[in-house]
Amino acid sequence: ACAGSKELTNLPIDSIALGKGVIGNLTQKRTTYVTHTPSEDPALANEKKWMGKAGVNSYYAHPLVINNQLLGAFELFSRNPLTETMQYGLSTAAGEISLGIDRARNFEALQYSEEQIRSILVNALEGIITFDKFGSIKSVNPAAESIFGYQSKTAVGKNIRLLIPNLC
Repeated sequence: ACAGSKELTNLPIDSIALGKGVIGNLTQKRTTYVTHTPSEDPALANEKKWMGKAGVNSYYAHPLVINNQLLGAFELFSRNPLTETMQYGLSTAAGEISLGIDRARNFEALQYSEEQIRSILVNALEGIITFDKFGSIKSVNPAAESIFGYQSKTAVGKNIRLLIPNLC
């Protein structure tokens, strides 16, 4: 995003290889990079033209890492100098972004796992009933509905003894 400069909002977004350019080197080394003279920084030479046009006076980049796994990088170009307090806030924000990415990935993995389990239960030829430690039925697959003669919506929430009276 580019705040306050409409002509810079449609700049192309490219993937950057690990070890290439400032952001690629940063992510490879997993270190924060700050400069208050970005137009003079040789590492940012490819960005010099548009930074001058936009009046960029500070550059900040921070790797996005969680559990020692590199997720990406966070970078900021600013027209104003970045104070130590601002840099600390950006570092904290990068940590929160990393956590958010990790949570989103974990959520997607959990959804996939649940879909797999659901598919197995629904398509199993054997009757499968799940219940908790108190004997409350949590799910009944279609095969179990046929075997026991109860619809899932009727059995769920009832005690397992409804379907298996002699259990324990």
